[in-house]
Amino acid sequence: MKIYLATTNKVKMLTATKALSMHGIDLEMLTLDYEVPEIQSFSVEEIAKFSAKFVADKENKPVLVTDAGFFIGSLNGFPGPFMKQMNHYLSSQDLLNLMKDKTDRKLQIVDCLAFCEPRKEPVTFVSKINGVISKKSEGKGTSIGNIMILEGLEKVEALYTPKEMTDYYEEKLDSYRQFSRYYLEHLK
Repeated sequence: MKIYLATTNKVKMLTATKALSMHGIDLEMLTLDYEVPEIQSFSVEEIAKFSAKFVADKENKPVLVTDAGFFIGSLNGFPGPFMKQMNHYLSSQDLLNLMKDKTDRKLQIVDCLAFCEPRKEPVTFVSKINGVISKKSEGKGTSIGNIMILEGLEKVEALYTPKEMTDYYEEKLDSYRQFSRYYLEHLK
């Protein structure tokens, strides 16, 4: 069975392809020519489930959708699943200004992979990575990528190459391994 990853993000596609191909899972990028409605929820899992079901039913194909949130504890979980909006409206310096009086600089990435076949209910696979917000902005990445140091890394995400980050996420994000087990047990 061919699985379609609904994304335009090349790093996500590289990560998914590398992680799933070793299990014999045939993956193809599905570029959508329409906007997927985004539900308003603080749950990354609920957002991914909704999106996967919407795309699977509309395209009549088995799809994978990923969604992630960045939860900063001292900011009450902000920005959560609203990374796209945050990266659009706030710079790295804006985020550092929000953090200037905070001693707790911990953050957690929650990554959800949702799989859905047409006219069925989605299944989700969740992974988490911890990290910290640095004291200064470095690099030319996203607002959060310029200030986020993930566990096991020594510098902010923006200072690593896309391949280095693909390798990192492949190792740290368990959601693709969870999906591979599900696929081999239930779909193959």
